[in-house]
Amino acid sequence: MTPAHRHRCDAERDSPDATATTEITTGLRCINIIQMRTALLILSLPCLIPASGWACSLPVFRYALEHWPADPYRVLIVPAGSWRDSDEAALRYLSEQKQQGANVDFRKWNRSDLPAIWPELRWFGAVNPETMGTRFVVLPPATAVERAGIANRPVGGAAWCRESLEQLLTSPLRQELSARLLQGQIVWLFLESGDPQIDDAIAERVKARIAYEQATLRLPEILPNDRKLLRETSAELSIRFSMLRIRRSDPAEGWLIEQLLSVEGDLRDPDIVGQPMLFPVFGRGRVLYALTGAGITDETIHEAAQFLTGACLCTVKAENPGVDLLLAVSWEDAVRKTQVPVDPPPPLVGLGFPSRWQRPENRSAVATATQVQQEAESVSLYSQIPAVPDAESPGWHGILWLPALFLLGLAAAVASIALVMLRRW
Repeated sequence: MTPAHRHRCDAERDSPDATATTEITTGLRCINIIQMRTALLILSLPCLIPASGWACSLPVFRYALEHWPADPYRVLIVPAGSWRDSDEAALRYLSEQKQQGANVDFRKWNRSDLPAIWPELRWFGAVNPETMGTRFVVLPPATAVERAGIANRPVGGAAWCRESLEQLLTSPLRQELSARLLQGQIVWLFLESGDPQIDDAIAERVKARIAYEQATLRLPEILPNDRKLLRETSAELSIRFSMLRIRRSDPAEGWLIEQLLSVEGDLRDPDIVGQPMLFPVFGRGRVLYALTGAGITDETIHEAAQFLTGACLCTVKAENPGVDLLLAVSWEDAVRKTQVPVDPPPPLVGLGFPSRWQRPENRSAVATATQVQQEAESVSLYSQIPAVPDAESPGWHGILWLPALFLLGLAAAVASIALVMLRRW
């Protein structure tokens, strides 16, 4: 009963002039409200149950590794007065890396476009576009800007050349990170503050805590309908945590540090930017969020670990937190693939006639088609399975559940009305 209904019933009941008949009528009205709300809830069940298809019993970290493509970073190329052969060679290199799996998009501006993008040139400092060499800036993924609300400001910029692009796309630590993610690990990136005494103490505490979480957390039970979304068998799944430390002064990891500082809008604030930071990374290089300074505690580590190893409550990537890192990895080729069995079409039953799949002249064709499908070369599950997995072909019980629920709700509504009528008589 809503507050308005409850207050109205109480006012009528407490009136000094109310008679016994009024009290009975008021009580029946309140009962009627409750029963009708219950009936409406039952009738709405057929609409609510399909919504559970957005959930999945696979753990978040594993579903993300298998089914969430990495969002691309945006590279804006600002040309110099003339476009040289070396500039064209760098452009071909970037295009090749994108085709091989690096999550990057790029756009080259013509000189005629320079007046339109003049505000963006402030990222390069006080330069003359007529005399400066070709340069580029890197923006975070557009999806992250829209979803996470981070500032649409550059991750960084550099001179346009192949050497700069190689530093942008890969680094020793990112190669190690990618290898661990492909092994099914959740990797905790620890960005040091620069004070060895503080950093060592926090690092030891984090290592001890993630070891405890690895030993105590349990994976969710994989439901039968969700096993087809898994390239590995459930017996091979396990919780594995590890940590990688990043020195702020490491020139090889400059682009990685800038990416980490860009996953949230305030990490570059003066009172935060110099603090030690911890970033849980999962899936295909997705950073969940940042833990900074005094916020790196056993409780916050447990919350992140519990979320990443728990059941995926929403399989739609955009509805989940996190920002992807720029990694030059062909994930679709690197993640181990398994063949998804293709079930033959279900028998069609009705009017007493045999299904066309049951007819002798069609059985051999069905068997041949099934064999061809099963022998086909394994391809990426991501291209086969939509974001919201289709339900399995239902049998008679699957066909009748919706009408059954409707009739159940209708019967409840009729019973509620009949009960009210009997009480009035």
